[in-house]
Amino acid sequence: MHIRALHPITLAATLWLLLAASAAWAEDAPADFLAVVDPKGELAVPAFATVTAKAEGGDATAMGILADYYAYARSQAHDPAKALQWYERAADAGSEYALLTLAERYLEGDGVPKDPQRALDYYAEAAALGSAEGADGLGWIHQQGLGVPVDLAAARTWYLVGVDRGSPLSMLKLGVLYANGEGVDQDLARATALFKRAAEAGNAEGAYRLSLAYADGVGIAPSSTAALAWVRKAAAGGHAEAMLALGMALMSGDGVTPNPAEAAKLLSAASASSPLAQNELGVLYVDGRGVPKDAQRATRLFAGAARAGLHHGQYNLGVSYRLGRGIAKNPAKAKHWLAKAAAQDHEDACVELAFMLLEGEGGVRDATRARVLLEKAAKRKDPLALRVLGDLYFDGRGVRRNGATAMDYYVRAWRLGDVESGAQVAHMLYTGAGGVGINGKVAFDWFRFAAEAGHPEAQRRLAVLYRSGRVVHRQLDLAYAWFTIAAERGDERAGEARAEVARELTNEQRLRAEQKLDGLRAKVAATLARLEALR
Repeated sequence: MHIRALHPITLAATLWLLLAASAAWAEDAPADFLAVVDPKGELAVPAFATVTAKAEGGDATAMGILADYYAYARSQAHDPAKALQWYERAADAGSEYALLTLAERYLEGDGVPKDPQRALDYYAEAAALGSAEGADGLGWIHQQGLGVPVDLAAARTWYLVGVDRGSPLSMLKLGVLYANGEGVDQDLARATALFKRAAEAGNAEGAYRLSLAYADGVGIAPSSTAALAWVRKAAAGGHAEAMLALGMALMSGDGVTPNPAEAAKLLSAASASSPLAQNELGVLYVDGRGVPKDAQRATRLFAGAARAGLHHGQYNLGVSYRLGRGIAKNPAKAKHWLAKAAAQDHEDACVELAFMLLEGEGGVRDATRARVLLEKAAKRKDPLALRVLGDLYFDGRGVRRNGATAMDYYVRAWRLGDVESGAQVAHMLYTGAGGVGINGKVAFDWFRFAAEAGHPEAQRRLAVLYRSGRVVHRQLDLAYAWFTIAAERGDERAGEARAEVARELTNEQRLRAEQKLDGLRAKVAATLARLEALR
């Protein structure tokens, strides 16, 4: 939990190396003395005999090694009861390692009954020997109220002892107390300073919290460069949230040069503990960014995230079943997972499921239920949901036909960047569709709005108005320019109309048309960029 970072066998081997280097009797040890652990986790026979003799002779370090051997051997030598006996004997002989091991075991109920009071006693003995980890353990017990009443003042006192003794964990935990104002006056600057000390001592959680502090300017001057540097260090230290955050930033290029390949590695490492990382890694496999395209693997990742309850994963799994992406098409399962995501207010899932209900995929059509889902997404300002609601009221599907209500939904969707809705408003005002009444001048403005936002049909309709002079002065140069832009965006009818207008232009008009064309292209590009940022 909060004591040892080394694997026990690694620690045992390390202790052997220290013992061999410091004990006088090591000079006479067998040649294979340092070959402590074989591939099965067994102590070499000569070493076992030597360490047993030292342990039985009262050597506390040897007792700890022997305890680890019985605790972690992966064969019939594994004997938890003997391990406990040797840990206790080592603790009685003053072994800090054994005291901390026993404290953690009794705190977590690892091979022994849970006994927080006994854990506290062992931590206290270790702390009395000068152990930083012992002080940290005492702070944690008092902070959490494990077997004793919650005592934040005592926790702070012990964390201070741990900090003085160089414990990164105490630095981190004391920093959290100051950040949250728990048992102390909130002091964000002091909290961040403690996170910095923990991070500089190699603590990954400290590095992650420091990166957040730099990113948001909490208790320290903001610095995106420092934030990126520390989140990278936290990720390198195996911090799952840091790997996820950095991976997602590298996917999107948010504050960093995009690097999908590095993002995939980080998300893969984080996916073992993070459903969100599973989902984002699945997105990379769907798109083939940083990894080969692999729809089946993507769907497996989405499934893992979905079963963990993540609404993004549920949505993506539902879409996979609907499209047959990496898995056989199954409308019933698609609706099942989309419904789960929609129940968690996932806007795209609400819209996707609404489309299935409107089309009758996997069952009968249900425009009423579709409308309920779309209204749910619309409340969260989903532009597509607003537009489709407009379509329902315009067509009278599942609701009584109402052009004014349809218009209201279209306008709301337009304000959120939905260009198609703007073009529909223009059409309704120009033709009087839906019973809203004809208003050519206002329709002209809406065609212009939609045209400048890149809608090819609106661009062609605007050109028609400039050519005809019905609601605006006839301007063949602007008609030619808008027909050209519409044709460039794929409208075939616009290409034919441009050729007709070209034959009507004078040389002077053609020159003006070409000049205006460049400006209009730039205006459309700028508007599209703003809309993309809005999305």
